Amino acid sequence: MKIHLSMGLLLIPLLFLSCSEETNKDKKDEVIMTKQSSEKQIEIKTMIEVAYYGKPELIQRYLDHNQTINQLDTRSNSTPLYFAIQANQIATIQPFIEHGANIEHQNILGQTPLHAAVAQGKGQIVDILLKNNANIEAEDNNGLTPLIYAIENAKDSIVQKLVEKGAKLNTSNKFKVTPLHLAIQHKNIKILDFLLTQKLDLNYQTVDGYSPLHYAVIANSFKAVERLVKKGVNLDLKDKDGSTALNIAAMKNYIKIVKFLVLSGADKAIADNKGISPVSFAQKSWSQGLKKVLLDEKK
Repeated sequence: MKIHLSMGLLLIPLLFLSCSEETNKDKKDEVIMTKQSSEKQIEIKTMIEVAYYGKPELIQRYLDHNQTINQLDTRSNSTPLYFAIQANQIATIQPFIEHGANIEHQNILGQTPLHAAVAQGKGQIVDILLKNNANIEAEDNNGLTPLIYAIENAKDSIVQKLVEKGAKLNTSNKFKVTPLHLAIQHKNIKILDFLLTQKLDLNYQTVDGYSPLHYAVIANSFKAVERLVKKGVNLDLKDKDGSTALNIAAMKNYIKIVKFLVLSGADKAIADNKGISPVSFAQKSWSQGLKKVLLDEKK
């Protein structure tokens, strides 16, 4: 049995020190000395550092000295806006946008500033970007949207923000895995409960034929199974191997889920592509609990 797990969100470490010397080459800009709370003096030489250290009052000065608001970090292809997000420089975001920062720029991984803010759980920055009409359906190099980032990183409140702004819930990645599948895979019941209040295709199947119910069983999440069944999902959908959710639960010996699915009306006689049904599997199983539920054996 194979399940396409969600792709890890490989956010580029946005350290300003990653700027190569090429970033500063042939620049004759003045160097600004600023003090941090520790009283240590910091040299600010580039627009990226202006963003990272949260010095929006220096933006125009650096623009006047021929630096660009969208200066690129040569390693990550990230602009200053990403560095401001990483450093949570909330007060710096809007000034950069007002000076022309590209909120749809994509770094080396295809991530926009909205992806970065969502993945890092920067809710206030997400609000600013959305207020400035950031593309809520932007896809990274793996076809993942900010909503999927929010679900994978368990950012419950941001999921709600994005959905309220119109993020598509029935969208999917290249494996046809939807936000609902991901919430179940990560066993995030809070996000699952929120998604189930929306208009969703509860029987949508991945490229491997897995419905949300299949995912719930594979995750051994009784809470997810229970919620989906109460919502009226199709109990007998087959995956590409011909297995229903009950087939999988039986083979994994998830007795509590097996019993619940049987009592909910799942067909225990449906065989998979190898001709194995929950009943025939139970007949040869060592599990007395499985035999009791599927064969009505009182042992």
